[in-house]
Amino acid sequence: MVSVAGAFNLPTTDLITTICNAITMNPTSASNIFQNVEKGFTNENLGQKFPLSLAYISENSGLLLSGGTSCEIFFAGLQTAFQTDLQNDKQSIANAKQQFMQIITNLIG
Repeated sequence: MVSVAGAFNLPTTDLITTICNAITMNPTSASNIFQNVEKGFTNENLGQKFPLSLAYISENSGLLLSGGTSCEIFFAGLQTAFQTDLQNDKQSIANAKQQFMQIITNLIG
């Protein structure tokens, strides 16, 4: 994880960096990426619901659509919301980061 101004922990994955760079270089791709992320967390994934993740996506879409570091902050916050959704659903969070990255990979990668 990379700390930004001591306030955010960003996922240090090539996929997140690639997604955010693509948005920065081609802003028209942002809308499609946003729709894929939103759709993925709207649909029940293996019987799970992600209400906090959906709220986060809705409230922070501007971060994703901005690309660059703002986009990476979006994914860090979404990962945190996802982990909280897992906790609230009484699921293990031991592999929350891996689960999160797998969902993002399936939606975008």
